[in-house]
Amino acid sequence: MSEVPLLEVMGVEKYINVIGPLGKTKDIVKAVDGVSFTVRKGESFGIVGETGSGKSTLARLITKLIEPSKGEIRYDGKSILKLRAEELRQYRRKVQLVFQNPYGSLDPRQKIESCIREPLLVNKIRQGGEVRPRVLELLTLVGLGEQHLERYPHELSGGQRQRLAVARALALDPETIILDEPTSFLDVSIQAQILELLNDLRKRLNLTYLFISHNLSVIWYMCENVTVMQSGKIIESGNRDEIFGNPRCEYTKSLVKSIPKIVH
Repeated sequence: MSEVPLLEVMGVEKYINVIGPLGKTKDIVKAVDGVSFTVRKGESFGIVGETGSGKSTLARLITKLIEPSKGEIRYDGKSILKLRAEELRQYRRKVQLVFQNPYGSLDPRQKIESCIREPLLVNKIRQGGEVRPRVLELLTLVGLGEQHLERYPHELSGGQRQRLAVARALALDPETIILDEPTSFLDVSIQAQILELLNDLRKRLNLTYLFISHNLSVIWYMCENVTVMQSGKIIESGNRDEIFGNPRCEYTKSLVKSIPKIVH
């Protein structure tokens, strides 16, 4: 694991206008409020907090789906806020986002083969006769197979859909994957299988993870370092043992007490 930061988030803020019944701005909310942290190459970095804490907004800021109101985000030493069109396209190849809901993140009209083939062709990663073998390779990598090629997303189970979402993200050969509550829609037994898969892929492909979850048990299992968010702010950061073994903030203590006993 590198000691040099791959991702640097520095004093990032995001304001959201709350619109009243007459279409006028009623209030301004800081969805993300002065957030700073760094992620090293090869690390699995966890962001934990309850719904509304700003975690998902932060993921959208890092992937440049939305712009920050203030602050700076750097990837590999370069500001992502100043990227031109081609640079931004390359950045989005390197940094992929796996969404929370596998049901809503897949086009129901596309067959499985097309879901994975499309990013390969659009980004000119594979052409002609190279495409189908790569599609099959990616499906195999996530535990699916040739029998799934002609199916539609609605014909897959929830766990299979999330595996497909991961395969689609891997199609672009990313360095970093942002996982936004990737198991929250799944049954507990299926969650464990997906987490095992993600751990295996990280080691095999030398990936960096930014893992977002409200579930501390998941964060414990997946991450070396953890940041706790509340109401848009970071209230505590540290390595896994510090956060779970000796939390300083009352909010973090309440989160840790709310989960089953963690087995070391």
